Amino acid sequence: MLVALLGALGTIVLGDANDLLLLAAAFLLTSIPFYALARWARVS
Repeated sequence: MLVALLGALGTIVLGDANDLLLLAAAFLLTSIPFYALARWARVS
């Protein structure tokens, strides 16, 4: 549940990013939880 919330938060921040540093942080915040979810679905 927390992983999905972090992914959603990253998506929201990505849409509101005004500078390059925030854009990079939002991209990482969005992509890493979804990689974790994909790994969890693959193992289960």
